[in-house]
Amino acid sequence: MEPIIISPKNEQEYSFIMELLGKLKIKTTTQREPRLRRMTMDEYNAMIDEGLADLQMQKIFDYYKEKAGLRSARKIIKNIYAHSSILAQNPKAGPCEELLKDKSEATRYLVEGNYKIVYYATEKTVYIVTVFDCRRNPSGMRGEVLK
Repeated sequence: MEPIIISPKNEQEYSFIMELLGKLKIKTTTQREPRLRRMTMDEYNAMIDEGLADLQMQKIFDYYKEKAGLRSARKIIKNIYAHSSILAQNPKAGPCEELLKDKSEATRYLVEGNYKIVYYATEKTVYIVTVFDCRRNPSGMRGEVLK
């Protein structure tokens, strides 16, 4: 099968195409990553830990897509990703998460809107453990992370 090259004109178009291809389960490779508010993706070395954080972001996106529309859902997700991009420059930006202080890693968090971005950092990588809705019971976050 011959590869197809798609060149989006802006970040919104790029996000739409990637979302559509993901839903269709079409494998993609990119040569250029989308730009975030504070830095390019080349500079953004924070990664999302596979599993829970991706699942939470998908749930957040699906919820807002249904309740507020696609544009609002994209905006919320984009803001969470953009806010977490400061971790690439300063992994200790957020305060320690008191509910998770007994974990082996020093777990920290940032707040973006109604969401708490819970993460821990190694020397070269920032792992986002979960994205937790602050309107929920805080003990639920502990249960999610320790599963």
